[in-house]
Amino acid sequence: MNHEVQEHVGDAKIHASGDNLAEAFTGVARAFAEVCGTKVSTGDHTHSVEVESEGLKPLLYDLLDRLIYVQDVDLVAVTDLREAEVEDLDAGWRLEAEVEVKSLDPAMSLRDVKAPTYSEMQTEFEDGNWQLSAVLDL
Repeated sequence: MNHEVQEHVGDAKIHASGDNLAEAFTGVARAFAEVCGTKVSTGDHTHSVEVESEGLKPLLYDLLDRLIYVQDVDLVAVTDLREAEVEDLDAGWRLEAEVEVKSLDPAMSLRDVKAPTYSEMQTEFEDGNWQLSAVLDL
């Protein structure tokens, strides 16, 4: 599994890959943390997340939206995604995971991510790996 943040005018483009969807979605969360300005690490505590959508692109969108929500509402910084499970349902997809977070302190300066976008979003299986990409509105 790996992830990267790419230059994108006025926004941030993230990309992650993995041998399976759980690894790829974990990479997405790590790239999200990097965009926000946090390092991947063990957090102070975890939040359980579950998102269910009709397809993989909406699932990717919904996960990113949930990560933004957790940061904004609970005043924490997302640091990692653990124990991710992605399930193919009859009518869509479900992702369950533990989000590692750190409590914000006055010394932390996070980049504000407003929302995920469907612009340039990709969820593809190629050459034996899952490839996930999305653009974040900053």
